[in-house]
Amino acid sequence: MIAFPRFLYRHLSALLIFWLCCGLSSSQAATFYVSTSGNDSNPGTVSSPFKTIQKGVSKLKAGDILYVRGGTYVESVYVGQSGTETQPVTISAYPGELPVIDGADKLPASDGGDLVLVVGDYVIFDGFEVRNSNINGTRLGGGGVMLEGEHTCARNLNVHHTWEHGIIAKGNYSKVEYCEVWQCAFSNSKNPGSPAAGYWSTGISAARSPVDGITRNAVLRGNISYNNWGEGISSFEADGTLIEDNISFDNWSVNLYISDTRNALVQRNIVYNTPNNVVGKRRPLTLGDELANKPRSANNKVINNFIYNADLWAFWSTGVPGSGLDNVMIAFNTIVNGQLEIGASPEDGVVNKSAVICNNVFFNENQSPLEIMGPVNNVSFYNNLWSAQPPLSLRGNDDLVGDPFISRLGSVKPGELSAEYFMLLPNSPAIDQGKPVDGIENDFFGYERGASPDIGAHEYQLPSGLIGLPVQDPREKLPRVTILSHELKIYLPPDHRYRDYSIINSAGTRVLHGVTDGDRIVVDISSCHPGLYVVVLVSQKDADPIKIPVVLSGRP
Repeated sequence: MIAFPRFLYRHLSALLIFWLCCGLSSSQAATFYVSTSGNDSNPGTVSSPFKTIQKGVSKLKAGDILYVRGGTYVESVYVGQSGTETQPVTISAYPGELPVIDGADKLPASDGGDLVLVVGDYVIFDGFEVRNSNINGTRLGGGGVMLEGEHTCARNLNVHHTWEHGIIAKGNYSKVEYCEVWQCAFSNSKNPGSPAAGYWSTGISAARSPVDGITRNAVLRGNISYNNWGEGISSFEADGTLIEDNISFDNWSVNLYISDTRNALVQRNIVYNTPNNVVGKRRPLTLGDELANKPRSANNKVINNFIYNADLWAFWSTGVPGSGLDNVMIAFNTIVNGQLEIGASPEDGVVNKSAVICNNVFFNENQSPLEIMGPVNNVSFYNNLWSAQPPLSLRGNDDLVGDPFISRLGSVKPGELSAEYFMLLPNSPAIDQGKPVDGIENDFFGYERGASPDIGAHEYQLPSGLIGLPVQDPREKLPRVTILSHELKIYLPPDHRYRDYSIINSAGTRVLHGVTDGDRIVVDISSCHPGLYVVVLVSQKDADPIKIPVVLSGRP
């Protein structure tokens, strides 16, 4: 299992609830406690807690809080009570402890059940591990967490090893935040994609309101979904879904999927695949439609996402002829070693009404940066950076062709790829070459785009210590730089006129400095932390200094 990087947020949020609770009088709210050493005949106090979570839940009303102490609870939990906007019902891990809800290969006790089912409105479920839901397939179904109430929130959960879904947000205005979901949809693992299975489920989804079948204004934020035997993160049969700040990788069906959904915003996500992964698939970020009796996808935005070794598939082979890109914006994304794909074949019946694909980096070192097998009519392309010249039908005004010069900082192993990998280097041709788009004012990191935005999901920020220094044209010949173990070597032309050098980190601080001696500079960089640096060479004749970006990975 991958260590969840948001443990600090988890404990802080639990402590915040605890402190708020302590400040409330008994007339405002009640606080109950559950412990594996408790007894359901107890009053549920901190010194005399209940034994089961369900007993504690049965006592809750609007504004109440239930704290569950660490330990393993072999039970299913049903929450039918509702809170209010100002007084939600809260079921939380005790601060600093981890309670585990375990199906133990025998729960849920009936077909189609979930280990945690929230039917009430304004309910917060926070800080649990949920595992082993019908994991042997004894019955039909078997999910982790289901949010059917409105304005509910599943937060800081670790959900894994479920026969079907990990977490589904069905209720309007429901949220799934800062959760880790892995090895779910296990029903598809024995014979993946077989007709006998008939379907596969999902890691995290917003979908299928119990009221009218369309989930409205759900939020999927800050989650990690990986190694699931179905979809990683998805929105289907929904409207207004916000999918942001998630990481989805190595999922069997698709890593991130928008289907039969209108008015979705997909932003600041990291989607990728690694070789020889657990599920044995390389899957994309995909838009599509599957059901003719649901509203067609429209008005969706895919912006400021980082994608590695995965494709951006817009629009896939539709299950509903006549569907296609309808008022869709795909902008300011960075795709590395993946392709832009539209359609699966001309026979799919995709009909595009209107779409804009602009300000994206499509960079593929291994093959073409695109694969077009469907129509591209009514799709506007402009200000994209391609690693190879696209066909005329995809070319737009102010396109660029070449290497985007990204940092490639850090590892691309499972669970290790970070946003820093995709950051533009100072000599990137993508800098200032984009075109402003109304409503997209910031990049992946929150930096302002400005009047001359960069192409891709990162808006380059010149380190403060380098302001005023010219950016070297990447087409010009630069001194050669090599890095081996703890040594950085700079090879200078024989007739060079450089008198000294400085190595400056991304914060603009000079960390090393020296004078040139001959045509080779050897610098001990063992004291430098991994990151992006710039070597500045100063000429003896007071010419403009030049800058050479280097990335120290911290690996030999």
